[in-house]
Amino acid sequence: AEVASAGEGGAILCFLPGWGEIRRLLDALRGGADDGRIWALPLHSSLSRDKQQQVFASAPPGKVKVVLATNVAESSVTI
Repeated sequence: AEVASAGEGGAILCFLPGWGEIRRLLDALRGGADDGRIWALPLHSSLSRDKQQQVFASAPPGKVKVVLATNVAESSVTI
């Protein structure tokens, strides 16, 4: 929330244990008070290639990109 309130954009990569945790945090971020300032994206092997590719796009102006991924992404993806 602190990063989002700064209004400077940027990105955060958050590693979580599994798909369940990704979904729960994604739902919380998308429904939270900072929803308008956060662009939350999941990254998981069960998603389509198109959905996975979204994490490489720049965040819309005024938003902070938050990528929620498992640790598999840690060794195979550079965002």
